[in-house]
Amino acid sequence: MVLAYFVISIFTGIGITDHNDYNSYALQAHAWLNGRLDLGQNYTYLELAIFKGKYFVSFPPFPSFLLAPYVRIVDVETNGKYP
Repeated sequence: MVLAYFVISIFTGIGITDHNDYNSYALQAHAWLNGRLDLGQNYTYLELAIFKGKYFVSFPPFPSFLLAPYVRIVDVETNGKYP
């Protein structure tokens, strides 16, 4: 698995510590930790579900459960880097 990760990393140019702007699960976990079910705003670069003027992540929420403790510690920028 480690070898596969390195091969994929070489071909995509994306490493495990690289920031990903498309991390909708971290945004969802952050919203939950702040007492919201919706994201609070539209992120035009994400595929979101819109219901009654509110923006929701349109994918299964399980990764957000896993990210929630980490997002609590380091905030939405889950790689520890801030723009």
